[in-house]
Amino acid sequence: DNVEALFTGDEAAERAPEAIYPNDEVVVPPNLGRMEVHWLKGAGDNTVFAVSFTNAVTDVTAYLRCERPAGVNPNGCIWEPSGDAWKWVAETNRGGNPVEIRVRGTTDAGGTFGVSDPIRVRFSRDDIDGTLYYWTTSGNTKIVRYDFGAAAGAATDVMGPMSNSAGKCVGCHAISHDGSKIMASAGGQGSGGLVLVDLNGPSVVADQSNGHVIQFGSFRPDGSELVGIYGDDQGHVTYDLILFDTRCDTANMATCGAPTGTISLGGREASHPEWSPNDDRIVYTDVGFHRTSQKPGAGAIGYVDRTQNGWSAAKTLVARADGKNRYSPTFAPDGSFVVYNESTCAGGNVASDDCDADSDPSAKIWGVSSEGGTPVALERATAPGALESTTDFQATFPRFTPFVFVLEDQELGGRRVMWLTYASRRNYGLRTHDGGLTTWLWMTAIDPDAVLSGDDGSFPAFALPFQDLTTSNHIGVWTTKAVGDPLLL
Repeated sequence: DNVEALFTGDEAAERAPEAIYPNDEVVVPPNLGRMEVHWLKGAGDNTVFAVSFTNAVTDVTAYLRCERPAGVNPNGCIWEPSGDAWKWVAETNRGGNPVEIRVRGTTDAGGTFGVSDPIRVRFSRDDIDGTLYYWTTSGNTKIVRYDFGAAAGAATDVMGPMSNSAGKCVGCHAISHDGSKIMASAGGQGSGGLVLVDLNGPSVVADQSNGHVIQFGSFRPDGSELVGIYGDDQGHVTYDLILFDTRCDTANMATCGAPTGTISLGGREASHPEWSPNDDRIVYTDVGFHRTSQKPGAGAIGYVDRTQNGWSAAKTLVARADGKNRYSPTFAPDGSFVVYNESTCAGGNVASDDCDADSDPSAKIWGVSSEGGTPVALERATAPGALESTTDFQATFPRFTPFVFVLEDQELGGRRVMWLTYASRRNYGLRTHDGGLTTWLWMTAIDPDAVLSGDDGSFPAFALPFQDLTTSNHIGVWTTKAVGDPLLL
């Protein structure tokens, strides 16, 4: 049947649907493979909808009934273009101009119809590559992964409580740059067990699940060492940065996963360490108010530089500020700048549970050159969606993909883009959280040259479509490739 004939009457504003998601001016990689479109029906008797993707080179329309998943606004509809529908739009517009998404609505009888305001979506020139590992609270907690370099599919399980002899939950984790090793902290706060897995096997090569040795860690780029921290009271030894042997080959198996020394911070306390991709610096949260390593307060961003004989004294990249908590730093893939979280403490109270670097409602994302200077707020990365009235929805643990990509071709070369993930309690369009407590993973495009020029180089974010929305998903950590078959150790 000619469904388009239903939309040949007069346009009526009262029939107009409201396009809700994706967020306007979002940038997505072409190989994302799918992305939901959300809208409110408009007039109550609208029963037929046309979702169109248009620009100078694209004119694709899907004719639909309203599909409303459980728990979604009674006036809401959700449709996910995938397969050929996605390819027609995404492949045609790689590195090109924005595509406008509009939703029209009418009745089965046709006649008057309404048209939504447009949502603009851009596709990067390059596919995204790399593998994302993240922690989910489902199934007694586990770490799962999604390989962007493979065909689109679902996230696969990697490790859980059965991965260690104590049967403890695993959450905070680190992945080597080559994807061959994963370290997970077992048991959470006050426990700090270390579980180290060789994914080539796969096999557990170090099991110190009752060790009280690590909360957060980061691998050296070549995978031979790991820097970690553990400042909880039980088993606490030092607030300094701790180095671990992670070579774990035949010649060094006796010291696999064992601490080999510390990097002195001159009496300061560290959390959230991250090793530079250039192997020349370790950046960390400089803790100003101690709770546990998972919940540092009054933080600044500190670092140590590699020297000829070891490591420098502790230095400051972003200073401490009254009523603020600055924490969870991460390097851009080329090491040129650092992104971190900043929370604003209600009433200036740095001891508040809402300012402890652990799901803080006010957490925002900032960037600063690795050479120092004035930080810039990456506000568009956490800009509210169409139905959100706040910007306080806990945007935490920002982490970059390991590669630099091209957004679009320009006369003087390609415009660079990096991809950043974060965890948030923000609404996913019409999909709202259970009691506002569920955390989901989001991704935003970052223009690194804009950030280095002191501008907000971020773009509006999109929700990762492959994650399980019935649970919380946290701490997305990236590596270059997936190693080993999908498994659950």
